[in-house]
Amino acid sequence: MKYRIKFSKHGSMKFIGHLDVMRYFQKAFRRSKIEVKLSEGFSPHQIMSFASPLGIGLTTDGDYLDVTLVDDTLTTDYIFEKLQAEMNGEINLVHVSELSDDAKNSMSIVCACDYEVFVKPDKLSKFSKEYFSNLSENAEKFLEQETIVVTKKTKKSEKEMDIKEYIYEFRGVENKAHSSDDSTPPNLLFMRLTSGSVLNIKPELVMESFCKFLSIPYDFLDYQINRTEMYADKNAVKGQVNTLTSEIKCDLVPLEDFN
Repeated sequence: MKYRIKFSKHGSMKFIGHLDVMRYFQKAFRRSKIEVKLSEGFSPHQIMSFASPLGIGLTTDGDYLDVTLVDDTLTTDYIFEKLQAEMNGEINLVHVSELSDDAKNSMSIVCACDYEVFVKPDKLSKFSKEYFSNLSENAEKFLEQETIVVTKKTKKSEKEMDIKEYIYEFRGVENKAHSSDDSTPPNLLFMRLTSGSVLNIKPELVMESFCKFLSIPYDFLDYQINRTEMYADKNAVKGQVNTLTSEIKCDLVPLEDFN
């Protein structure tokens, strides 16, 4: 039986890389005595896949893994309870859903992600009050540009591309964690970006472009990025990215609701 598990990762665990997160869950399943089905072949491994690896230093409220279990009688509540008991407090389960046998794995269907980007508390002094008070207005102006050209780098090359149509949302929002002692920023940026194997737009790339638009220096260490949700597209076409303005418009659904 296939299941999709939504989880969060915060605190010091944000410095743990993708392979270690995978090992973490492999061991958590063993400790919970929930048997994961093994692949066949010379070197069998647990049948488990993640929607999209998260970069080092990023936190998340909405990452996903798909897993195939041996016992097809287990309920989602049972899996949640037993597995959550093995979490360390900085990685926690959010939701467990059952998948049909022919459901595609989340890695192959993810097409967009939501992110929150905010200034780290110890970097607040580098930013003026105007930066925060004008954040919503400047975010709106940034998205109103005819083009948003960035330099996208890969392991083999780099090229300029216009990413405007791949930014589904970009806006300033109130920071719910803001405290009266000003130890946290009053507001932050929310962005929804194209993601997946066909085209992946990183939030760091958008932030660098936004800082350039504002004529302020960009230092990735000034910002904390938190991924909040991942989506599949009901209208997905293999090898193609649907946007809000394309002929076939995207119809986004959170992965926990997509089967």
